Amino acid sequence: MYFEGSTKNITAWWMNFSSGSDSLPFSAYKMRRENASKLRVEDANHVEFFDAHLFWKGQGAIAVPKLDKEGNLNSLHITNKGVGYSNLVKAKVLGCNSSKFKLEPISTHKGKINSVLISETHKWSNNPLVSSKEKASRLLVPPKLSSLAVRS
Repeated sequence: MYFEGSTKNITAWWMNFSSGSDSLPFSAYKMRRENASKLRVEDANHVEFFDAHLFWKGQGAIAVPKLDKEGNLNSLHITNKGVGYSNLVKAKVLGCNSSKFKLEPISTHKGKINSVLISETHKWSNNPLVSSKEKASRLLVPPKLSSLAVRS
């Protein structure tokens, strides 16, 4: 076969021929190429406490998530109650889909956080997620064999 003297045409032909094949060695099985500038990275979920008091701010509170069978946030277990918190404390879930969680009210006593109730829950992510800002139809894929000038 002649590929018009271009190794790029051979590479594109092989990618098209072998793509999706899990039995061919060194094939691009389930390979997907994305423009790095069009990727969105979201951190793993975690809870942070924010003290809105003007003159002192609490610190050190740690909440560990308890999940149900489907991986949704079921409750928060306070492993470290922290110190110096006022009555103006807010808790927020940060990371993946953080806008879908709503935590309130926060119970404090003598500067320590006692409990956090969950009013709206969602699936909890223990790992960071990477997604494309573009639609799936615009993903970069190898060219089709018919687009190459192949001579035999």
